[in-house]
Amino acid sequence: MALKHSSLIELRLTVGPQAVSCFYPLLSSGFMIRVQVGCSIHDLLRDQLGIDGKLVETHIQTVFLNGKAVDDLHQSIIEDGCVLSLSGALPGMVGAAFRKSGFYAGFREAVSFRNNKAPVSGPRPGSLRVKLFNLTGPTIGPFFLRHGIEIAGTELEEVFQTCADTLSDGLRSVKINGRESTSKGLRALDLKHRSIRLFVEASMD
Repeated sequence: MALKHSSLIELRLTVGPQAVSCFYPLLSSGFMIRVQVGCSIHDLLRDQLGIDGKLVETHIQTVFLNGKAVDDLHQSIIEDGCVLSLSGALPGMVGAAFRKSGFYAGFREAVSFRNNKAPVSGPRPGSLRVKLFNLTGPTIGPFFLRHGIEIAGTELEEVFQTCADTLSDGLRSVKINGRESTSKGLRALDLKHRSIRLFVEASMD
């Protein structure tokens, strides 16, 4: 779903460690992120999102770019409008077949990602849709939440309703469109028919 930037609300929340998990369901349902495109998936994850290379290697076992399985994160280039799907280890033969650089990679040539054309030179602003599957929220989720995700207001409204008590106790600070606000100001927001650029940072307490 394309987000309408004219109706975009930028929301920056600092929450207690326990409250961060309230936002993990947003990551599994799919979201948009703004990034510098024209780079490899590896560079996107490491340099722009700040995910340590060891985490990428051990926790992200299956990668799809525009529906095609990816084996080499260094050679697969992100372009504006791409759909990037990341997953932990999938069970059984399906997991074995689609695991990046796995034993069965050679048997799925028809559904593997290949760069058919040279990328437009130089990094430039763009956006992509990300979907996370079978990934532990505390491991990968905080990197995306700190970077900022774009979602429909109704999705965030559902989080606020589901986690009302946890967020009431765990909310530390609120900024709405760059201005300091309060939990009362947050509750007063009309999120219906709006798009949200959401940043969530965990406090140290």
